[in-house]
Amino acid sequence: MKKIGRYIWFGLLLSVAVACRKEDDITPEAPTPNYFYPDESETDVHAQLCRNFYAETGCYLLLNDTLKHEYTGTDRYGNPLYSTELLDLTYGVTSSVRWKFKFHLSTDYQRELQATEIIKNDILRAMDKRYHPYSFLLVDYFESSAYQIEEGEPTGCWSALSERETYYIGSRAIAMSIDALLQDKETLKNRFFRRLLENQLTTSVLKEFYAPGERYYGKDDITEFENDDDFINRTGILAGGSHFAVTNEGLILTFEAHSKTEDRTMFLDPLLNGKEEEFTTKYAKYPIVLEKFRLLKEIVLDLGFNIN
Repeated sequence: MKKIGRYIWFGLLLSVAVACRKEDDITPEAPTPNYFYPDESETDVHAQLCRNFYAETGCYLLLNDTLKHEYTGTDRYGNPLYSTELLDLTYGVTSSVRWKFKFHLSTDYQRELQATEIIKNDILRAMDKRYHPYSFLLVDYFESSAYQIEEGEPTGCWSALSERETYYIGSRAIAMSIDALLQDKETLKNRFFRRLLENQLTTSVLKEFYAPGERYYGKDDITEFENDDDFINRTGILAGGSHFAVTNEGLILTFEAHSKTEDRTMFLDPLLNGKEEEFTTKYAKYPIVLEKFRLLKEIVLDLGFNIN
């Protein structure tokens, strides 16, 4: 019995050794090509600019929305066949609106170099690394068109191509216009950061900010307040308005409250435009308003945005 046991034991060891040998002999598959990074065969100054940008920032740089265009052979008639992949700016976006873009590509290396310096020194350095994009697509300028369906209609239509766009924030890439960057970098930077910040200020993030006026947002028939001061004091909502409505009981003062987005804007504007002192002085007698303003500023700073 002991001999049989030893044979079984040696057999198990042998089978494990053979299995390990088979695992060691497996040849790993080649990695999937990274189409966001220049191929080794690309040696021009544009490709080197993209390599340098990635090395310095950790973000990929694209100068063309064509990620891949590879020859794969010919069809039955001898015509060449290609495998092509284009950058999808709207990748991962869950929206009822569909977008398409027309890109006007750059061929001027010096302009591309100037634009990348602005992105590195004026945009990325001012951003928390949590919000650094996967890649930038730099083009001279681009146009956009939206496909929308009106409520109750079975089909929709594409809008006409817009005027020159300055930027578009996508999940895999941020498209930016070289023209806009070189003409007025401060305006573009401020618009870009505001949009980026607003994307982070979701309803869930601002739950405490919205709490005092939660039940009133978007309503236009509120009747439980005595005057405008009473409305602002108890809800913390700045925007809206009041008017008298005719009812069976006579004239009644009614109030309307802006939406959550509009209310957020009323507080965000002075915060981003350097008018904090002016705002706090104006609403000094409204403690809920001041607390909402303090809370919003704290949230913005916690998100990594420099507003000073």
